Amino acid sequence: MSLASKNIKKLIVSLFFCLATVSLFFVACSVRERDNVFDPQNKLDSLDIPLTLTTADSLISFYWNPPSGIEFTGFHIYRKVSGQNHFTSRAVLPPTQSSFTDTSLSFDVLHSYYLTLIGRSLESPPTRVLNTVPGPGKIWLLDRWDEYFYKYSYGLRHRLLTHYAIWIPEGLALNRSDRQVLVTYPLFHYAELLDSESGALLAAIENIRYPYACAYHPAQKAFWITDSTGSLYRFSASGSQEAELIDDGLKKPLTIVIDASGNVYVLDFRLNRIVIYDQNGNQTNVIDDYERLIFLAGNQGGTHLYFINQSQTGNEVYRYSVLSGDAEKVYSGQGAAIVRENPQDQALWLAENMDNVARILQLSPSGVRLTTLDGFKHIEDIAINPYNGNVVVADSRLHQLIHLKPDGRVIGKISDAPFPYRIVIE
Repeated sequence: MSLASKNIKKLIVSLFFCLATVSLFFVACSVRERDNVFDPQNKLDSLDIPLTLTTADSLISFYWNPPSGIEFTGFHIYRKVSGQNHFTSRAVLPPTQSSFTDTSLSFDVLHSYYLTLIGRSLESPPTRVLNTVPGPGKIWLLDRWDEYFYKYSYGLRHRLLTHYAIWIPEGLALNRSDRQVLVTYPLFHYAELLDSESGALLAAIENIRYPYACAYHPAQKAFWITDSTGSLYRFSASGSQEAELIDDGLKKPLTIVIDASGNVYVLDFRLNRIVIYDQNGNQTNVIDDYERLIFLAGNQGGTHLYFINQSQTGNEVYRYSVLSGDAEKVYSGQGAAIVRENPQDQALWLAENMDNVARILQLSPSGVRLTTLDGFKHIEDIAINPYNGNVVVADSRLHQLIHLKPDGRVIGKISDAPFPYRIVIE
């Protein structure tokens, strides 16, 4: 091969590598340019910065993780409230901020938010929209199938806490002042005291054979817990010692209620009576002379109890005054299973379960039917929001947790709850 041919071959090889390097440079620049969130020609339709809700009661608060590797000058928050056609600017924030709290709210209506990054001259595409319905209160749910318990936002759109429940949970009680929640697991011979915000374990209760029902006694700063094999215990909220035995002469205690004076009422299913204790754990009285007592609850003020007697003619609902000791029948019907009092107007909400169909009745304080809510299959629990009188329903056959206004309008719904069982409103 001649010298000229060798030189031409070297030149061709050099040109090839030069062109390949230049092509790679332009391709890399093109990719970087298309990944620029401020480039109008990029293919991004949303910004991958999740917005995480922290509260949705009298305030709506959420946070995000600021992006890295992007030069920007701030964040732009947009909001739309139900009834509005378009998102409008809500706030412009500095690039160092990573949370936002909205104080201008309307309860029981949908609020939607998204965020953009502000560049030198343009804005990025929006984040995915965060939707929530604000209102007073948070909703706790025990689920007996997937063995979890949850704390939901008011509108049921966000889980604020998810906790694996070890085994099938039964009872849940809140100590609101100290941010504590106690959960019982009778089949696991265990109960646990947790931080109600983080879910962190504060204390384990292992000296109760079958911990079942529980209630918090604010005057004593203690939880009262039944052993379903026939005992009653008290456990200090400090968690500094084992549960204290109060009474081991029961048979099957299933429910605990504490009144305004600190007296404790325990429904014993096998004894067919409600046993009354003073704050020291001494038995002071019993409520009996009924055919079959199947339900017990107290009103928020602690002035009345409600219990259901299963008689031969139907299920009878009674109101019991803790001051006078008098009981009056306010309703009788087939299938009456749960009754709750609205603390705002003393109206009663009654769940009736029949063969594969259930309904909720709203009754006046004297027992006159006011409203009927249909469309349920088997109601495990209902709870009344003490702040506004809304109703929350757990239906195990529909696998739903439903938040309703008294007129039946739906505030929120979870349609994939395996076995919603127990509701507590915080």
